[in-house]
Amino acid sequence: MKKFAIVGFWIVGVIAVALAGLQPNPYLEKVRAIAGPQAYPLSNVLTVLAMMTVFTAVCYATLRPANYVRNWGRALACLAVTLAFLGFALLASMHPPLHMTVFQGWVALVALALLWLAIKGRVAS
Repeated sequence: MKKFAIVGFWIVGVIAVALAGLQPNPYLEKVRAIAGPQAYPLSNVLTVLAMMTVFTAVCYATLRPANYVRNWGRALACLAVTLAFLGFALLASMHPPLHMTVFQGWVALVALALLWLAIKGRVAS
């Protein structure tokens, strides 16, 4: 059941990013004055989904959910990786489209979940 939580986080993130790509980009409309319907940003969304997939795979390899038993050290290591990904995502956030903002929020939620997991593991040990 533990291994499905990581995959579940990934699936929710993939759906949220894909749906966010459907929204218009306010930067293009208001600043660059590109009116009308905009094309779906397929390459940008696929790039964000690739980053999300690599991030999830790294977290899965770090946490190793098959034999995870309140190991707060692994949770902290994965949290460090998460904060690095969050820093990278925030560096790319000048006038971000909504799918990038959703990715940043998703990584922040994963960071909070990992912090909770580390604290819970530390208190229980």
